[in-house]
Amino acid sequence: KDVLTMIGVGRLDKLKQFDILIRAFAQVASRRREWVLHIYGDGPDLGALTGLVKDLGMTDRIRLLGKTKAIWEALAAADAFVTTSALEGFPNALLEAMAIGLPCISFDCPSGPKELIRDGEEGILIERQNHQEFERALDALLGDPGLRKSLGARARISVRNRYSIEIVLKAWEDLLHNAGS
Repeated sequence: KDVLTMIGVGRLDKLKQFDILIRAFAQVASRRREWVLHIYGDGPDLGALTGLVKDLGMTDRIRLLGKTKAIWEALAAADAFVTTSALEGFPNALLEAMAIGLPCISFDCPSGPKELIRDGEEGILIERQNHQEFERALDALLGDPGLRKSLGARARISVRNRYSIEIVLKAWEDLLHNAGS
């Protein structure tokens, strides 16, 4: 594959911290020339983020693609997934990326990503607001096909073992049974 795609998904607002992602990607882009970054979403920071991409001279490598109803197709076509959220409840996009088998990198929020990712096992979990470590981990992930393959494979297995329809239905059944006791 000549071009590899990292994907980010979410509302373009301060909490999602796409500015951190854009700056970090711009820093590693010269060493990882085969990679592009696609960000899907819309929100109040669209103009500022578009300006940042332009100011960094990255319009040919970073694309803000707006909302899409075909997110599964976008994830399936991607080679890695990233989230830089400062706050998450349950990160659906991260779970979906892991289910497809994408290698993922995420900041560790007060809740959410650490419930899905064991650092170095199913993905890479970065200490909150540690921008330098995020950039180092991003560079390492983009530069190591073996790491991407192993993280993606373990992510897919983890999601299947913890969130398959059978597992979730059994958990609901147990909950309802115990609530009635």
